[in-house]
Amino acid sequence: MKVDARELTAALLPAALFALLLAAAGGLLAATMDASERAALWTVVGPRMALLLMLWLVSALAAGLALRAAWLRFGAAPGRLAEAVQVLIHTDAPARLDSRAGSAGSRALAVAVNTLVVQRNTLRQGIATKVAEASRDVEQERQRLASLIAGLPQSVVVCNLDGRILLFNARARLQFRALAAVAVVPGFDAIALGRSIYAVLDRGGVAHALEAVQQRLQRGAAYPSAQFVTGTQGGQLLRVQMTPVKAPDAPEGTPLNGFVLMVDNIARDMAEVTAEGLRSLKTRWPMEDMLGADFVAAAARRIESQHGARVIASEVDAQLWLRVDSYTLIQALLHLSGRLADEYGVRRVQLRLSLAPAGSAGAADKAQLDLVWAAQAISSETVTAWETEAIQAGASSSPLTVRDVLERHGGTLWFERARVRQEACFRLLLPLAVEAAAMETAAVTAHASRPEFYDFDLFAHAAHAAAGHALADRPLSEIAYTVFDTETTGLQPSQGDGIIQIGATRIVAGKLRRQACFEQLVDPQRPLSAAGIAIHGIEPAMLRGQPLIKAVLPAFHAFAQDTVLVAHNAAFDMRFLQLQEAATGIVFDQPVLDTLLLSAVVHPQQASHRLEAIAERLGVTLLGRHTALGDAMVTAEVFVRLLPLLQAMGIHTLGQALAASKQTGLAQVSY
Repeated sequence: MKVDARELTAALLPAALFALLLAAAGGLLAATMDASERAALWTVVGPRMALLLMLWLVSALAAGLALRAAWLRFGAAPGRLAEAVQVLIHTDAPARLDSRAGSAGSRALAVAVNTLVVQRNTLRQGIATKVAEASRDVEQERQRLASLIAGLPQSVVVCNLDGRILLFNARARLQFRALAAVAVVPGFDAIALGRSIYAVLDRGGVAHALEAVQQRLQRGAAYPSAQFVTGTQGGQLLRVQMTPVKAPDAPEGTPLNGFVLMVDNIARDMAEVTAEGLRSLKTRWPMEDMLGADFVAAAARRIESQHGARVIASEVDAQLWLRVDSYTLIQALLHLSGRLADEYGVRRVQLRLSLAPAGSAGAADKAQLDLVWAAQAISSETVTAWETEAIQAGASSSPLTVRDVLERHGGTLWFERARVRQEACFRLLLPLAVEAAAMETAAVTAHASRPEFYDFDLFAHAAHAAAGHALADRPLSEIAYTVFDTETTGLQPSQGDGIIQIGATRIVAGKLRRQACFEQLVDPQRPLSAAGIAIHGIEPAMLRGQPLIKAVLPAFHAFAQDTVLVAHNAAFDMRFLQLQEAATGIVFDQPVLDTLLLSAVVHPQQASHRLEAIAERLGVTLLGRHTALGDAMVTAEVFVRLLPLLQAMGIHTLGQALAASKQTGLAQVSY
């Protein structure tokens, strides 16, 4: 514990003053004597100097202890009072100030502050009542929305533009739990508020569908949607339908702030995705009606970003609608343009789209899409090879070929060379379509559960991530946290003690998500100490048959991914995790915040920073102590109440919180 300099001064000041007084008195007395008198005085005093020093030491020690006690009671009381007032200002803790400590003035001030707190709480209750009355109708609408979403036959997930999950209904929770690749822990949830949807769905498919939806919105479509089929790590096929989310009063042209996904499992019996299975998956990507100009624009952007080529989109019939599998068709164009760039150095291409001439063979009711470049000598064997080899689009590959994609569309690929215009082109014949009608509302079936998993406040938290802010610069209130605790066989991780239980919960958007929990017992394969059992109450029989740490850590790592870790006395828990890295290959490399250190930052005058003491100061009820999940819950509530106190001190970002923690004396503790 770092010693207060003022407390140390109070303890040592009497010794210094007594020494100074004795020296001054001796000097003055000696100045009034002649040499013989001083010699006679020294003859008397010299043999008794040890006694005089002993008297000085005892009197200085007694006075120092008395002055230190006085300082702690009276001098430090205003500082402690100020820290307690900060808790009352920045949190809703119900605690009252101690009006028995300190001087009469400090006690009177504490009484006055308690009176103001009572008045403030009364006013808050009155305001809360009025707000509750005013928001009752809004809450009823929210409940209707919740019931509607719960009753849908598909799984529903709502995300912001970063892919962070804002809402999901109970059906989605159960479905993704069944599809989770990590199934060691019973009840493990693959999706959670604030977690990325890309942990369970293919990013490329979601991004492509989102681009298609945005194009249709910009064109003025009232109810745009897109759909795709994707696979999971567990080998399942999912059909996903996407619709946009935009503020109801937003003007035309306003960017989206999120999207809704409706997910349905279409291959429940598929055990694994083999090469042939993946081929089937890709060819089942839904065909959809798409404005030809939108498709050409999307293809041009992808070719430019993928190959660095210049793409000119000209001679595009703005009235043509295509019936296409846009994802695989763009992959085919990327493959062809990539071959041209790699093998012939073609860095400038043109895309043209028009209605195929009526008299052309196989061109009835077809559009012709041309990929044009300056004439190069390409043999028919080369064209055939490019058409029949597996598609390569940058770093991604597919078991499909260009011919597979065109057969999917009922079209063909031609290679043409116009000698007069000195150009060559690949011509793709594609089916025509008419503009899709607005999506009909899905039938709603009765369902008993409600989507209790939602927080629309997370829409506002996409701005920082979209701007590319580094994690250290992100506001503490906008970061997702995993708050965890461990129970162990003993207190010596370096001497073989191991984890017997891990418990964790999540904080997203500054709110504790009690329903997002992780709790698992672990077989440590070593005896438990009697002292440990007396604390956590976990008996050896409870651990027999439980999974080993090498099986539990991957599940906990998946639960905590993409979050900042939080623990009380985190150095202890992290040491146990670090010692398992070599055996399991699991590394927890995300930032870690410690409520022990953060308490020392906001309350440096307090004598104790034990979890119980902090919880009492902040008005947190202690429940389930000395169980991993119970301690994690208490730590999470403490952390949430520490956040406004840190902000009041000017500590707003993760980087600032980590730097402040390292400055405390408690940060030097290691295990």
